[in-house]
Amino acid sequence: MADLLRAVTIECEMDFIKVRSYSGKKSSGTIQLIKDISADVTDRNVILVEDIIDTGHTVQFLRERFFSASPKSLSIATLLLKPLMILLSLIAIVYIALVALIQKDMKKLIC
Repeated sequence: MADLLRAVTIECEMDFIKVRSYSGKKSSGTIQLIKDISADVTDRNVILVEDIIDTGHTVQFLRERFFSASPKSLSIATLLLKPLMILLSLIAIVYIALVALIQKDMKKLIC
């Protein structure tokens, strides 16, 4: 996040939200809000930066949480996008750094 913020050339504010959806290596199916945002995002342009988008459940939860705060706009960025998520979600991911090309996922796409 520090490198990303250093590369941003416009005036901005960074805040953090913490959620938990995994227990060990498996998704628990439940998303817990551990720390909410402290910034007021009403009528502001927001970019939600997620590390990994796997099933899409967490980003959908976060998207709904942010929209409830009435931002002017909401874009989503991710460092790593798993390919099946693209097929399973109607969420527009605007900025993607890496796409995971996992052989077992590719087999599911073909079948």
